[in-house]
Amino acid sequence: TQHEFVVITIYYQAIRVPYMREICGPLQSETNMLKLGPLHEKVKSHLHKIIADPDLLLSPDMSYETGSLDGKLWEMPEAIYAVLQCKPQLPHLSPLLVSFCTGALETWE
Repeated sequence: TQHEFVVITIYYQAIRVPYMREICGPLQSETNMLKLGPLHEKVKSHLHKIIADPDLLLSPDMSYETGSLDGKLWEMPEAIYAVLQCKPQLPHLSPLLVSFCTGALETWE
């Protein structure tokens, strides 16, 4: 459904892209899987924040600085703008985002 597509887009921009930026970025050769614990804790912490306040990603005045795991620019800002534009037609978006992030958090833990 459109709700699901939007939730996956948000997760991709806020969590997956920054995570992959970190593990596949310029320091990739120095990244040891055994040393990713702090990054994984950061992911879990960010998911907790989103669960507690989905407006971090859904508010019209939200920002990549607080919405993105690494606080860096969205990889595809047009996707985030499209999400915000669709939001009024998606009444269940906030609870679905919370549910998705809760499930993701269980996986990370």
